[in-house]
Amino acid sequence: MASPPVAVTAIDDLLAEFDTLVADAMSEWKIPGLAIAVVQDGAVALLKTYGERDVEAGLPVTTATQFTICSITKTFTSTGLALLVDERRLDWDRPVRDYVAEFRLHDDVATDRVTVRDLLCHQSGLPRHDWIWIPDDRSDAEMLAAMRYLEPSKDLRSAFQYNNLGYLAAGIVAERVSGSSWEEFTRARLTARLAMDVSFGATALATTADAAVPYNMDGDRRLRVKPFPISTMPGGGINASIADMATWARFLLDKGMFDGQRLLSASRVRELQTPRVHCATPEFSEIGDTQYGLGFRCQLYRGTRTVGHGGGWIGWSTLMTLLPERNVGVVVLTNRSPSVVVDIVTYFWLDRLCGLAPIPWLDRFRERRRAMLAQQGVDRNARTAVRRAGTAPSHALADYCGTYAHPGYGRIAVTQADDTLHWAYRGMAAPLAHRHYDTFELPEVPDRLLPDDFLERHAPRGRARQVGVVSDFVGGLHKVARILHKNPRAVNRALRDFRRPILVGYGSMLQTIEIETAPNPNAAVIWLHGLGADCHDFEPLVPEIVSRRERAWRFVFPNAPVRPVTINGGMSMRAWYDILGFDRRMVEDTAGFRDTDARIGALIARQIELGIPAGRIVLAGFSQGGAVSLYTGLRYPERLAGILALSCYLPLAGTLAAEAAVDEAAAQVAKAAARRR
Repeated sequence: MASPPVAVTAIDDLLAEFDTLVADAMSEWKIPGLAIAVVQDGAVALLKTYGERDVEAGLPVTTATQFTICSITKTFTSTGLALLVDERRLDWDRPVRDYVAEFRLHDDVATDRVTVRDLLCHQSGLPRHDWIWIPDDRSDAEMLAAMRYLEPSKDLRSAFQYNNLGYLAAGIVAERVSGSSWEEFTRARLTARLAMDVSFGATALATTADAAVPYNMDGDRRLRVKPFPISTMPGGGINASIADMATWARFLLDKGMFDGQRLLSASRVRELQTPRVHCATPEFSEIGDTQYGLGFRCQLYRGTRTVGHGGGWIGWSTLMTLLPERNVGVVVLTNRSPSVVVDIVTYFWLDRLCGLAPIPWLDRFRERRRAMLAQQGVDRNARTAVRRAGTAPSHALADYCGTYAHPGYGRIAVTQADDTLHWAYRGMAAPLAHRHYDTFELPEVPDRLLPDDFLERHAPRGRARQVGVVSDFVGGLHKVARILHKNPRAVNRALRDFRRPILVGYGSMLQTIEIETAPNPNAAVIWLHGLGADCHDFEPLVPEIVSRRERAWRFVFPNAPVRPVTINGGMSMRAWYDILGFDRRMVEDTAGFRDTDARIGALIARQIELGIPAGRIVLAGFSQGGAVSLYTGLRYPERLAGILALSCYLPLAGTLAAEAAVDEAAAQVAKAAARRR
């Protein structure tokens, strides 16, 4: 139901109410400093700052204070490319390789077909893979070269998957066409002509006289952090003040005009802001589905079209929201992450400038924040509770040491010093603490760049050292499959009666049905169902295989995650991976296999923790489940008791020789697969 209109109040009349809201929000979320601009009808209607850019030095935020605007930078990158399109020097729909000859993706077909438009719409098929750029130890050319080793998780143009590396490539396109670096091009063609005094990157920000200092959160504790670079500069590296961002909003709302001069055609601005791919469905009914254009997010807010972009990185949270039909724009910059305060203060002005009855966004988000903080304590206690104290690794520490390599991500080194393992990766290093059994964990260090809250589990010496890596950036944490995998936060263990199945949930692990044929089982069968089925599918087979109390076995029947399946028209169903087509030459869902591999690996590890060695664990499956059994079983670092694969095929056969565990049977399968190729 549409909200009833209310009288639009002048901005000056709302400032007292707004100041109170900002004070409450900054106090609740511990925001050090905030700057806001409201643009209306071509003029800056509000330009105001709150709090401190540097708490320890007591320095206030000013309208000239520079913040890292993070992914709002993408609107500059796409707009710069639009200038080249206007000049007919660039075509959105030509392949990227026409402009950057060395551009390569993992898939040859995608390499030849991906266009500049695909990069700007995040439709290259690549997931985030943020750990390629996060350590900030590689040049643009090195990061571009690494993209050929990153496996896609979707087919080209089949789905929206946010990817900063795509914007790095788009920036390189601008460089090749313009003949200047992306920074020089952006300054000369955009920011200088708009009289915007911006800078690029963390190093430049550190030398700026009036610059904000970033702050991060550890639970409810605010910490000062150093400015961590965003090395994919065209995806998030611009630093700007709120006064300059007000100018940027005016330029976009005026459809490419500035001070009476046209810099970009109005049709090109509309093209940038036209929805092209679905991103997400927000949880609030007042906010419509999020779409993505060319560097701009697009959605309805209470029935009014909005375009813009948000930004977030360690110590920064920003948001630019434009209402083209109402000629209104709101920009909010803060030096604290993560934070929804930028949304709260933006919605305050959208409600009132659109003449809508105000929604108590502060109350909504405050309630959620307090529940989240309480849950963090519960999760922390649960994680401690499931630790098995008094256990020891199954091998000498030296057996876990080695160098683990991936052609795109680089090398992880595990070494031993005295009685401690140490982890090192591209300039980052930390000791590994023994958690239990064969699980080691990195320390949680909230004020420095480290993939903390990871668990490392390595194959003993003599097993394969090849690493397959999947990176999924969520709040600064990533999953690195095969060597680094996140442990479940909580384990809900049920008392099991071998006479009946028990539904068991292992925190973030797969939900399973478990049947024990006798007390104290000494063997396990992990059985994976087929496409569209569930964990009950093969449950009736247990009494047919093992008579009650004849043998003490544990049968584990997991539920596959629910996901869209391409060949079934995108219908969501239980599936271990996506099926993109029936043609054997189609790209296989590598990311889906790796994700499932990590999940099944966690189930195997769970059985080992419960006292059943790998050599007494059978991995079984039917159809999709059989394919996954072959994929994981042949690559698992320890030899399993066996693999039972029914009515299936050997997936990703081309990578098996490099990834298979060093085992005679696996080696034979790998050789057979190579011959069939």
